[in-house]
Amino acid sequence: MGATGWSYFTPYLPNTQAALRQLQETVFRSGAYERPLLELEILDEMDFFAAAEAQRQEVLSWYRMEGVRAFMARVGSEGLREKLLALEGAPTLTDRDELQVLMELSSSGTGSILDMDETIVPARNGSGLYSLSAEKQQVLWGTDRPTRRDIERWNARISPPEEEPLYGRGEGFCVTVYRDDLPDEIYFEGASGD
Repeated sequence: MGATGWSYFTPYLPNTQAALRQLQETVFRSGAYERPLLELEILDEMDFFAAAEAQRQEVLSWYRMEGVRAFMARVGSEGLREKLLALEGAPTLTDRDELQVLMELSSSGTGSILDMDETIVPARNGSGLYSLSAEKQQVLWGTDRPTRRDIERWNARISPPEEEPLYGRGEGFCVTVYRDDLPDEIYFEGASGD
């Protein structure tokens, strides 16, 4: 599978992390994402569904499946396989916790900003979201106060093959967008690593 690119403008908030959480909630509520396909084969290979509770908890810890752990605590472990299949087949998901369960049990993502965790780091580190530096903004837009039009023109261009990409799979960046020299929006762009 390939990476899925995405981009969003969202209203400005002084706390970028809060703006990200708000954007993710908006994307979730709108349903504008791909639903991850449930893949229970790996759990079947480990006899997860037949295992004792202590063994299940060990597997969940090892694979960092906190969403699945919370789901089990909420619905119980009796008939877990059927409950997971019912969740996958539900016409809509009630909350992001349910989406997290599907994401943890799938090799595909949502193809959206929902694939990113809620932490934004100050510089690119190989995964997750980072804030685009003022220096890089100067290179891209000739200013460290880009407008929406600056970003839209930049997105419409054909990038030269020698241009170093700003992100890879599972990465993205954010930048404050200005209007009349005041912060107006935050722009997020990246690629899901599905």
